[in-house]
Amino acid sequence: MEKKKFSVKTVALTGVMAALVFVSLNVSFPIPLVPGTAPTRIHIGNAVILLAGFLLGGKRGGLAAGIGAFFFDAVNPAYVQDALHTFVARFLMAFICGAIAHAKYKGDSRNADNLGLNIIGAVTASLFYVVQYLISKFLQVLTAQQGFWQSASYVLSGRLTNATGLSTALAATGTAAIASSINAVFGIAASVALCVVIKKAMIKANVTL
Repeated sequence: MEKKKFSVKTVALTGVMAALVFVSLNVSFPIPLVPGTAPTRIHIGNAVILLAGFLLGGKRGGLAAGIGAFFFDAVNPAYVQDALHTFVARFLMAFICGAIAHAKYKGDSRNADNLGLNIIGAVTASLFYVVQYLISKFLQVLTAQQGFWQSASYVLSGRLTNATGLSTALAATGTAAIASSINAVFGIAASVALCVVIKKAMIKANVTL
């Protein structure tokens, strides 16, 4: 596990990575999944969020991912109600990835330089994010409410008088699972590959983060 203090350099790097996360979440391309419906958009944000964990470690990468994703939601009227939930989820996604990639392996501390640990970190973090996203999606459709916190509060308080059918919620969650899985696979493959390339360039240039 990395033990790095938050210096001016650290804050600056975290800010730059947060900006990259914000921009990456705005970049997507459509893929048609269900005929007759709007195409699902595949974001490159997952790859950049995992990369934040690889390059900056769990804590710093988590902050960069959480802050960048938070502002992406905060400036978008369609997602603003979920900004806090997004911060927590994206923070944990990058944190899990970074913590595993920077963990001690055979007695030595790693710095995202072990391919096996990097893959495990990316897969574990992506699995966490997909599961929590699908739970959120299911609750929002079931309760006909916008945002994770509001839909969760409806369930906990038993206020399901305006809820949609269970089958409808499950169908919507199933469709979301397909897109989420594609995003996850793309994010894992892209982030692991980018980490290898960037790490080699950093070593060659004698640059450390």
